[in-house]
Amino acid sequence: MLKIPDYKALVESINDWVWEVDSRGVYTYVSPRIKNILGYEPEEIIGKTPFDLMPPEEAERIRKKFEEIVRTKSPIITIENVNKHKNGSLVVLETSGSPILDEKGNLIGYRGVDRDISKRLELIKKQKLLLSSLAFASNKLAVEKKDVHVQVDLMFSAFEHLFKETGVVFKPSDEPLNAVKQARDWMIRNYLIKEGQMEIEKNEEGEIQFHLNSACPLVEAGKSLSKESIKINCTIGLILLYFIKKVTGRFGFLIETKKFDEKGCTIKLTPVFGD
Repeated sequence: MLKIPDYKALVESINDWVWEVDSRGVYTYVSPRIKNILGYEPEEIIGKTPFDLMPPEEAERIRKKFEEIVRTKSPIITIENVNKHKNGSLVVLETSGSPILDEKGNLIGYRGVDRDISKRLELIKKQKLLLSSLAFASNKLAVEKKDVHVQVDLMFSAFEHLFKETGVVFKPSDEPLNAVKQARDWMIRNYLIKEGQMEIEKNEEGEIQFHLNSACPLVEAGKSLSKESIKINCTIGLILLYFIKKVTGRFGFLIETKKFDEKGCTIKLTPVFGD
């Protein structure tokens, strides 16, 4: 069993803000980590409630949730809430906690942790923006009967800033397979796919084929559309053509969906013309 000094050292070493409140929601303990998250010293928060740290509308919303949790003596399970940093900025926290009961089963408070999820939500926001932007461009590529070179070139110009926002770095190569691998790594870094969700292979004819399994978010997004294979083809195609152009300096590839079923999506990339 941990001794009190050991427990305190453990609590103060983790990245989350650990706290205790009484049955009224008043802080009775606040770990030093709050300084990193909201800019306050622990002693500035003792005696206050979580609602004192929130904008008025958010405080009212969370207060109603807390009152119901207290009434039923339930645990607090990953509640997202907006707090005000000491410098005036807004911070999104994820709050979890457990009820503290006395020997008679009466609720005397809660003990829990707050985690700053602002960066995670910002990444999700960027991911949604990226996917919606790609979807718009993909639909234009699939529907409009314009010269492919002209159409894709216009898209690249329009989305150049979007890809830069994600910190993309291109490593020049004459090998299209390297461009596809770079595209895969970029999609992993930007949460479009996860490790292991995209397998790539190249055959003797120079065709590059890759498989996106059914857990891939892009495949899941495609299943909600009436023309799934076209959607996946164009969305992935836009990303791949962009990377191939940037890495090899060429277009010149035919991208076609070979299979789309409950197991995922298989796409073939074939060189068809030069610069």
